[in-house]
Parts: sequence; structure tokens; C-alpha cells
Amino acid sequence: MRIHIQGSLGKYGVESFVQSLASSLKKINIQASITPPLGSLATRAITGRRPTAKNDLQKHLFRSPGSQTDLMHLNYAFPSLPLVLNPSTKVPLLYTVHGVPRPHLEPEIRYKIGYMLEQASLRAVAKRVDRVIAISGYVQKLLLNSYGIRSDVIHNGVDTEVFHPVPPETKLSLRSNMGIPVDAKVVLFVGRLYPYKDPLTLVKSIHTVVSRLPSVVFVIVGEGPLMNAMTSEISKSGVRASVRLVAFLPRSELVRMVQMADVQVSTAPTEMLGFSVLEAMSCHVPVVAAASGGPVEVLGRSGTFFNPGHEIDLAEKTIAILQDDETRSARGQLAREIVLRNHTWDKVASRYADAYNSVADGSRKRPSIS
Repeated sequence: MRIHIQGSLGKYGVESFVQSLASSLKKINIQASITPPLGSLATRAITGRRPTAKNDLQKHLFRSPGSQTDLMHLNYAFPSLPLVLNPSTKVPLLYTVHGVPRPHLEPEIRYKIGYMLEQASLRAVAKRVDRVIAISGYVQKLLLNSYGIRSDVIHNGVDTEVFHPVPPETKLSLRSNMGIPVDAKVVLFVGRLYPYKDPLTLVKSIHTVVSRLPSVVFVIVGEGPLMNAMTSEISKSGVRASVRLVAFLPRSELVRMVQMADVQVSTAPTEMLGFSVLEAMSCHVPVVAAASGGPVEVLGRSGTFFNPGHEIDLAEKTIAILQDDETRSARGQLAREIVLRNHTWDKVASRYADAYNSVADGSRKRPSIS
């Protein structure tokens, strides 16, 4: 089977999904190539050069008797409109929904407009493709309740060979390299510093944690419009010495950051799934997460959950797991087992292969939309 996967508009979640899935599909003899998400005209306008034929989305819009494309895998709604609305499109289409657009939560106008366009296009695209995949049960419910779109769930994966546990002595070495005391407990946050991620709840919880556990160090990895507000809150609460603020890192450095942590925190109350959660789980790092959204369903019994938006509850849950070495280790071990059982990219690729086959052979009808 030969498929074309619509590439990413950004450099984080969808980009990781596209690259990892394409690589894993090739291991099971599915020829997967990645096409520009916006087609040749938009790509030329953005990059200043015309894409090569093999990477040009427009080359794969129509199925002819000599076509080498068995299926197109879409990852966005708005950029896909020219394809799905063109009556000449014959190639089967599968659409993965990575999240339900929430433009009202975006402070930057460029993202707000982009998500508004995506929101306006989502139902039209889902109506015309052969199968819709949601990355979590949470996204599946949002699609049904907000748009009347029925979908199937295939959770994202994580590279378990890259994100792997390290022995205690390696953790200490990694901390030493960052200037963190070897006897400190490390709480990690990884994510965009945007309202929908709610990093301010984490920052507001820090004073309570360090007042009872003074040796705890919080490492916050991310960039975004909330940085100034977070810095102000950190200074106001007098916890600057207990916080390390780090910009987004190259993957190799991010891996080491996750591996050195004792606990990772996910504060987003409406997280669609969260690659950072899966990465922590894969590194044997227990996760404290908001008791809502996609992380709940992948963490299961390995997770520690707090009331979304409540910094005191987050602080209490964080303190409890930091003080209990046995529970922390057990939950980290369980998290790793869950990932190995359900979320390796090889397993995810196998599930997508089944989905592709059901679409390509015509056994799967287009999803019903109420």
C-alpha cells in the first residue's frame, strides 16, 4: 500500500505524529510519503520555491488508472478543503483529528484566525472523508457533541527507545549538569505557555509545595504569551530560587530533562492527549494531571489527578507523591508498562494500517454526521 500523509503546519505535536507514523509504517511495508499541508501554491508562497513532484500534494488529489496513491491521510481541515470539495478527487481519504479548535483560548491573532478557519472547516471535511480518527476518547466525545461527527479512536504513540528510564546515578548526573542539587526532588512541566495549558495554576502551587518541601525544584520548559505573568507570579510569591525557566529545547535535551524528573505535571484542563504525558510515562516518570481531558484515559491507575484549576489541590497531590517514594516508583513503573503495552509507534502504525485497509478496500463507509 502507498499512502500520502499530509504534513505539519508547525513543529511540535502534529509534526512529531507525522514523522513518527511515517517511519513506523515503512517498517510494515507501507510506503508512506509526507506531502505539504497546503499544496503547491501555498507552499511556494511560504517557502519561495516550488515543491518537488514527489512532495506536491496537488499531484495526489485525483486517482487515475495509473495512480500510485492508495490513500491520503489528512491531519487538518481547512488546508484540506480544496481536496475534499473537488468532485474529481477519487483517492480514499482518512482524516485524523488532533484536537477540537478553541480559537477563544488563543491570545495571538494569527493563531486565533487559524483556529477559526479550522473550526469552520472541520465538519465539511469530516463529512466528505471515508473515515475519521480521533486521537483520544476525549476528542471523540467533543467531535460528537459539538459537531455531530462520529469517529474511531487511535491514541498517539511515543518512541520508547528514545524516551526510556535511566538509573538513579544518571538522574543525579543530569541534574548536576543543570546546576540542580543532587538531593533535590524535581517537578517538570513541558508545554506551550498559553492559557489553554494553564501553566499559571502550576506556578501558583509552587509556594505551597516549597514551604513544606524546601528542596523541591520546579523546571518549566516552554515559551508563550504567559511568560511575563508567570515570571511576575514567581517573583511575587518569593519562589524564584526554586524555579528554572527553560525555553523549548532540541529533542535530545528534552529527553534528558524528562529523564531527570521525579514527577511531571500536566495542568491543561482540556488537553486533547498530550505528547509530553506519554513521554514522561515512557521514562518511568509519574504524572500529576488535571482530572479531565485526554491524559486521564492514557494514564489510568498510573496517574495522580487534581481538580483542574485548583492550585492548592495540585500542590497537595504533588507533595503527597514526592513524599512517597514507593508510590512514586510504582506509578512510574506502571506508566512505562502502559506505554509499552499500548503506545509504541509500532502498535500505533499497526492500528492505522488496519484503518487504511478498511478504507482502501471499501469495507468502511463514510462516517455518519448528524
